[in-house]
Amino acid sequence: MLTIWLSGCAEAPTAMDLRTFDKPEATNHFLVCDPVLCRSVPDLPAPRFVQSPERLGAALREVLRDESRLTLTAGDNLSGQWIYVQRSAVFRFPDAIWVQVIPLPDGGSTLALYSRSRYGRYDFGVNEARLRRWLSAITAVLAG
Repeated sequence: MLTIWLSGCAEAPTAMDLRTFDKPEATNHFLVCDPVLCRSVPDLPAPRFVQSPERLGAALREVLRDESRLTLTAGDNLSGQWIYVQRSAVFRFPDAIWVQVIPLPDGGSTLALYSRSRYGRYDFGVNEARLRRWLSAITAVLAG
């Protein structure tokens, strides 16, 4: 579980293990996870990578380094979990994003990603688009 808090902002999301959390029945979130490893049914199955958890984590951090309006609020490299807040461009609404690198028995790894809008009941597909974009970029970094 996350142990290092990097920001004390009031809207900082709390730590959770994406493998065991119960996804709400809302329309303002999106979950990417391996259906075998996660209790909640994902909106998109996570890919399995041949790369080690350390390499996947490094690729993830490389991709997120270029994301605009993204702030790391908590992270623990040992457990492979990080929490980010990304604000919308115009109104600066915060979305919380949980990221978890999961080691696989064969030495490879996979991801669990969960993005949720803090305000409103509908997100206009922003959370899904964000996680699909991140997955595509991570896959490209690992392939390159």
